[in-house]
Amino acid sequence: FGKYGDPCNDELWNWYAKEGRREVHPSAPSRSTAHLQERPVSSDVSAAVRYPSRPVRVRDPRERNDHRMSLDLEGTQVRLFIPEQQRKYFEFEEDGRVRFREPREGEAPLPILCPSSGRSALDQQAGLLDLSATMVDARCKPLGFAQIVAVKSRELENYRSSAPFFTILELPRTATISHPQYGQASPDDLGVGCARHWLLRLAGELRMRAVFMVDDSVMAWRGVTLQDDMHPMFDRAPETKAQFSAVPLARVLEHFGTRQFLEEDFSKLCILGFARFRPELARVQVAYMHSHVYAALLINVERVLKTKKVNFRQELYIWEDLMLNIEARDVCKCFRFAMVKRRFGSGGCTAQLARTATPDLKCVCPAKLPVSTIVAEALGERHDKGRGRGRGRGRRVAEQPSAPEQHLALVPVRDALDIERDKEFTAEGAVTDLDGNLQFLYYKAFIQ
Repeated sequence: FGKYGDPCNDELWNWYAKEGRREVHPSAPSRSTAHLQERPVSSDVSAAVRYPSRPVRVRDPRERNDHRMSLDLEGTQVRLFIPEQQRKYFEFEEDGRVRFREPREGEAPLPILCPSSGRSALDQQAGLLDLSATMVDARCKPLGFAQIVAVKSRELENYRSSAPFFTILELPRTATISHPQYGQASPDDLGVGCARHWLLRLAGELRMRAVFMVDDSVMAWRGVTLQDDMHPMFDRAPETKAQFSAVPLARVLEHFGTRQFLEEDFSKLCILGFARFRPELARVQVAYMHSHVYAALLINVERVLKTKKVNFRQELYIWEDLMLNIEARDVCKCFRFAMVKRRFGSGGCTAQLARTATPDLKCVCPAKLPVSTIVAEALGERHDKGRGRGRGRGRRVAEQPSAPEQHLALVPVRDALDIERDKEFTAEGAVTDLDGNLQFLYYKAFIQ
């Protein structure tokens, strides 16, 4: 289960995945990870993360110098807006058709497709569509890459004003389905399932064999050295717990974008997805597993569209990825790489969040200790005589803290992924003793 509720609940599954409703089901908050009071998200949350996907910025759309073209996708018209710097990734044929060009040296082996809504540079929160810092090779040299973002017609100009510039797929302006609940509906009225559907159909029209489809909320990536790993990939000696290394998105695409993998191993799959970075990954021992995947997907376009003849369902506002997993069947989850996601309070599917005052917390860390507590424990002043000097039963109850200390002690439980941007985890702001060594008792509280 997650922020929308429990998909294993038959009532919720019928409500969202079978009936395609957009309203939050009354019982969805009973088991959800979405908090009733959304905590503010810093706009510079990716500043301290290595190889981050960053928020887009406002820029004059006239600088795009767009090549505009209309495409007929099985009787439905869509428009592509290709900025000048992205044209080199396409081949324009004499009959007016266009196709995706085969990648060259120094370019990402796979095109990147992103659905996005309500997260342009002009919206309340900008989506993480700036991939320039995460599309770099092992020497941090930038790689060229094709990026296509699907947007609603009413949001087109906002996204054209978002930089760095990417190719934009304007979703159809006319009704594309008869929704079982809401009647005739156009993409402007529909959700992420519709955007993914048309992105995949566009991939088929451009003759893309495989694509990487990723959410605009994926912030960073981690390479995983498994518990007792027999084939470590990230220059780490295997231990009794899994280890995590910051890696760029380009490393993920290069690993799975080889011709041998795409033509041999991946030809047997429809979708390859990735684990989400969470503390429970510390015990992971398997590199791959047959399991549901979401948010970041490597899709075998030909096998999904032509062999299986399935696609994301336009009528679904959430769980469209789970439904495609079920229909495609040949789905694999990779634990060699893990994605780090960022919370958003607006745009995307936030209208469907099952908010509750008592959420199930999956990725948390203890609250910070007050400074006075750290100092007292370091000096051994908070322990009973004769019972040892540990942090367990022998610790003496301290005197009542002052008002400022009480305020510090009530720091709310925080998402573990926010820790990376705290000043205490930088060289300049580290908590040290008089000799300049890291204060172990302080940092011990943050060890998972």
